[in-house]
Amino acid sequence: MSLVLSFTVVIEWEERFSVGISIIDEQHKKLINIINKTINYRNKMIEDDYHMACEILEFLKKWLVDHILVTDKEYVDCFKKSGLK
Repeated sequence: MSLVLSFTVVIEWEERFSVGISIIDEQHKKLINIINKTINYRNKMIEDDYHMACEILEFLKKWLVDHILVTDKEYVDCFKKSGLK
């Protein structure tokens, strides 16, 4: 069995991900960091486990980006009215 050793960053923080609420933006940045660390770990895994890890990480990536750009953006006005900054 061979080891897969390609290191990539799955997601980089972009301003378009910002919902304008610093506490939420910081949580999203932490999630991105966790995904990126996991992708680096995935790249070190034995090839048999590699495909399963790829599927999981692709799901998490799509979910996180959609969550930030769609779901959280829908609640920004409510967050701001509640005093979150």
